[in-house]
Amino acid sequence: MTSGKKRFLAFILIIFFFSLFYDPSFLAGHAAQKVKILFKVKIPAKLPKNGVVYLSGNLFELGKWQPDFLPLEKKGPKEYEILWELPKGKTIEFKFTLGNWKMVEKGPHGEEISNRKAYTDKSKTIYCQVASWNNLHLLKQSLPTWTGNIIPLPPFYSQEFKNYRKVWVYLPPSYYKNPRKRFEVAYFHDGNNIFNGKTSFSGIEWGVDETVEALI
Repeated sequence: MTSGKKRFLAFILIIFFFSLFYDPSFLAGHAAQKVKILFKVKIPAKLPKNGVVYLSGNLFELGKWQPDFLPLEKKGPKEYEILWELPKGKTIEFKFTLGNWKMVEKGPHGEEISNRKAYTDKSKTIYCQVASWNNLHLLKQSLPTWTGNIIPLPPFYSQEFKNYRKVWVYLPPSYYKNPRKRFEVAYFHDGNNIFNGKTSFSGIEWGVDETVEALI
């Protein structure tokens, strides 16, 4: 047998023995694991209409301290929450804001507070209480200019752009009255310009929400 054939036979034997002991679950078990964290927060007072509470933190999945990254769902007059998937085994640091760092959470007497911290060892619920907000008087100036029932959804990860993209959804007044009804959907690009002059590149929104409200 030539040396070339011997090397080829040895290669085949290596593949054969590897296939005997290969366990696909091994690689799956060592892939990046995720846990689901339910953040529940109670704020000191009811916010004005269109007010949104955001969560921002140190991880890429928490916006890398982008103050308006993760909008929370309103569950009551002063209760907000969001269920979010994070890498397992990480120490997270985070704070709550009203959309920018001028209106970040503060202590009971308006003092600075340290970042909140938690460890993502398993799926769990994290309960928080905001004592006060910084510069709450600025909130009315920074409120979105949208009209009607606009819902800021949690951002989704784009495989194309390798980042998180924001989504805003307009819901008609009858949406919650007819939970089984199917509604037509219109999709718009450049979403920052559609409803809100505060996020529009020109400072002037396209007025889609006002137009739809007028047509209903």
